[in-house]
Amino acid sequence: MKRLLTLTFLAITTAIPAAFAEEGTIALDDLTDDIVPTVARPGADRDFDGNGPIMTLGTELTIGRNGRAVFASVIFSAREDGGDGTATSIRTAPTEVWRWRPSDGARFVSRIITNPTVTTRLRSVPGCAPIGCATIGPAEDGGLILTQRNLPGYLNAVTYLSDTMGDDISTDQNPHGDTSIRNISFDPIVVEFSSQLGG
Repeated sequence: MKRLLTLTFLAITTAIPAAFAEEGTIALDDLTDDIVPTVARPGADRDFDGNGPIMTLGTELTIGRNGRAVFASVIFSAREDGGDGTATSIRTAPTEVWRWRPSDGARFVSRIITNPTVTTRLRSVPGCAPIGCATIGPAEDGGLILTQRNLPGYLNAVTYLSDTMGDDISTDQNPHGDTSIRNISFDPIVVEFSSQLGG
């Protein structure tokens, strides 16, 4: 009599944890590289000549490196308020302002919840040689270097130079004595974290 051998196979399953998503905040690094527009509107000179300028700053945040970085791009423009219409603008390449670190563990940025785009108007002041810049703040070429606060969105502060006593639009990307952004600082932003790298 043959003995019937029955083999029983056990199905072994490995549980794969589901991806999680949670909200949190991250602190962004300052933008410290000078932002210096050099292109002037055709037919105009390079001097705002005390007519403004009217200056607009826009920033945009984007996610990069599969959720392991956040980048900031800047659009900065300045135009003469009257005169011969001198104007300039520049858009920067994305600059990394947050980077994932191993201590963050499996928490990658999947979405920026804070409005990622902010636009603001910067105050402009004329060259101040008649009243003496040195008595009221740092100056270059007769123009005040200002820091503006109380800005919209995630913008904390912007340091910049607007109108000076000479030409204002740079020809060499050297910010000294030219209309330029010197520093942009940010407030923390709210993001969504995921345990999985983005695609």
